Amino acid sequence: MISDYINIERDIKSEALQRITEYGLKSSFVNVNNYNIHYVSAGEGEPIILIHGWLCWGAYWNRIIPLLSKRYRVYALDLLGNGISDKPCNNFIKYTIDEQVEIVEKFIEQLSLNNVCIMGHSLGGATAAKVAMNSPEKIKKLVLIGAVGFRKGLKRLPLSLRGAWAMHIERMIPYFVSKGTIKFFHKRYLFYHENPVDDKLIDEMVLVNYSNNESRMACQKSGEGIFNDFVNSKAVNISIPTLLIWGKYDKLSPISVGKEYHDLIGNSKLEIIDNAAHMVFHEKPDEVARLILCFL
Repeated sequence: MISDYINIERDIKSEALQRITEYGLKSSFVNVNNYNIHYVSAGEGEPIILIHGWLCWGAYWNRIIPLLSKRYRVYALDLLGNGISDKPCNNFIKYTIDEQVEIVEKFIEQLSLNNVCIMGHSLGGATAAKVAMNSPEKIKKLVLIGAVGFRKGLKRLPLSLRGAWAMHIERMIPYFVSKGTIKFFHKRYLFYHENPVDDKLIDEMVLVNYSNNESRMACQKSGEGIFNDFVNSKAVNISIPTLLIWGKYDKLSPISVGKEYHDLIGNSKLEIIDNAAHMVFHEKPDEVARLILCFL
């Protein structure tokens, strides 16, 4: 049984690494708090760190990394429990946003990075916001894309998602998630209705996060922060220049959340992109990259 599990893990990583190579990205691992944290990188120059959302991985930034890496050194890590980073599932592991923040902070230390632009999407946005609050001496600029992080933001979700939140949808992942349900969820809630859902994106999410029970359980635990750990009014403590990018039709983190961040962060600018939703950087990569490069 153990050998079968090892072989499955090896096959998953092998296919994931092959896909990363096809994107022209470099794959690396670094030890953080005794965990193997995976990241992809590209380009040269000042560092940009990209933090993915729940149930995703670093390589899902593949449409925007080539645009940013022409002028910057880009790092996109797989948070603990996601992608091909370690996925501990024992009862002592709590995947709160604060614990992921510690992973990111130690990641920055391990790579000896300074004057970092940190950029996060969705759950990764809330993580990036807290890193900016904790380590302002190392963070030069902050970019939040469709970030979560406000308790009342959950109350602005569509009725069906509010019901799922009340039932703790994250606990159901090990039992009900399939490629079909993931694609339906993306089409219904994450993408603007006129934009096609990329099958390759869905395939990769299934590959790295849903291919076995261990991965599913880690994903379930890594969603705990969305429902239990919030930035809320603490965002007022963010003093560094901040760019907020929101898809106009975002259902998971509505524009009202972006406006709330904007109101609390004194040195911030909010940009709203039409004909896009929660996956705005995937739907409109050229426009998102242009805004980021101008901001930097």
